[in-house]
Amino acid sequence: MQEVKRGAFFLAHRANVPIIPVGIQGTNHVFSLFRKIPRRGEIIVNIGKPIYPVKTDRETAELVVGKITELSSKIRIKRR
Repeated sequence: MQEVKRGAFFLAHRANVPIIPVGIQGTNHVFSLFRKIPRRGEIIVNIGKPIYPVKTDRETAELVVGKITELSSKIRIKRR
């Protein structure tokens, strides 16, 4: 899993749009570096509830990033 970027939080606030957390699982089996055609397999896409950034201070950004990281960890644990 990649790190959640704080810049997205600030851009969303500036553009007045929500952040939609999305998690994608199973792509490592379906897509291979050595094959041009994907294999058959299951890919799971989890779409979270929109997060509306109200403030743009660093503390709020850290809170939101922490919450997204926590939720993504729970989803990964549940799937295993």
